[in-house]
Amino acid sequence: MRYLLLITCLFLAACKTTHNPIPENYTGPVSKVDDSFQIKGRSSADMFYISKVDGKSVYNAANSTFSATSGQGSNLRARGYTHQVTTLSQKLHLVGQTVFAAPINQLFNSGSSFEVRGDISFIPEENTHYIVGGELNESRSAVWIEDLFGKIVSPVIYIEEQGSEPKQLSAAEYYSLTNKTYALNSDLAEQFAQIKGGESVGRVTAKLGEPSSKNYMKANLFSARQAYYEYSYKGLGVVRFTAYGQEAGYVIHVKPQISISKSTNLNELLSTQGGTLQHIAKKYYQMDELTVEQLDQIANTIWQNRHSSNALTLDGVAWLIKTLAKQGNNRYYSLIEVLCDTEQYKRKITRHARKSLTLLTPSNTNQFKYSAL
Repeated sequence: MRYLLLITCLFLAACKTTHNPIPENYTGPVSKVDDSFQIKGRSSADMFYISKVDGKSVYNAANSTFSATSGQGSNLRARGYTHQVTTLSQKLHLVGQTVFAAPINQLFNSGSSFEVRGDISFIPEENTHYIVGGELNESRSAVWIEDLFGKIVSPVIYIEEQGSEPKQLSAAEYYSLTNKTYALNSDLAEQFAQIKGGESVGRVTAKLGEPSSKNYMKANLFSARQAYYEYSYKGLGVVRFTAYGQEAGYVIHVKPQISISKSTNLNELLSTQGGTLQHIAKKYYQMDELTVEQLDQIANTIWQNRHSSNALTLDGVAWLIKTLAKQGNNRYYSLIEVLCDTEQYKRKITRHARKSLTLLTPSNTNQFKYSAL
């Protein structure tokens, strides 16, 4: 019922004339805010978007996604959207929400459907390109505005569990509560890995510059593949965008180029989610030798994402479990043994954990220390 209500609201919002947040006759400076999304699988995505400006409904990525998905069955067509806003003080209603291609997908995935929403006051800086960021999971959900390089620059709407009253936190309070930190990252490779789904081509090129090459792929009716652009960045990887006519639109997939040495710190690369983490994990599995420090970083990523509701993230976790086993280091035996528990973890995790455990030997010496939480 809740999903059907959402569909109805999105349909009505898409059909009626929505509010233009740029007042008539306004001649002052403007800024941009991209909505964002994280694709969870073929039929669902977590979306973070602006639904109202100063109390009035505005068109957004959820509307665009619903329109593109209509008639596609269980195939969700996630789409982005860029808001033009003034640099005046304004009230933004932010939403973080799991969306599905069809009611049947919602029915069978009710345990992995999350939502957080609330109002914030925000004064954009002139000629700045922001994005709506957030997280949705069992332990907490939040939504906020961040700048070009990932720093939270607005209040954060936060809930600890579904159904609870949202709280408004400062960015500093949110960083402290979640043990997260922010430091301006000048490393292009790490910036590349942190590109979000839904980022506009303009925002990506503002960070990374123009690509080494652009490749346009036509739609294929037989495979149901939609047209897309791929921007290749030498030494960094490939970004796939939706295609609007002959123009690239919004990010739908990021494939970083992985080059790992014994000195490589993997924490930033491994802090990704969804298809990007899946891509990175498969690359790690192909590596012949990793240091214990790097393997510990992989083990931490497995533990942090072991309950993820994102199917692509879980597939990445499965590949990372296989990576630990392939390295043959018994330091990770107890971790993988815990992940075999079918009562706590999804089949994707337990199946690969059980297979991986056969490649290691029980050992009480120097075991990797994971949190009991």
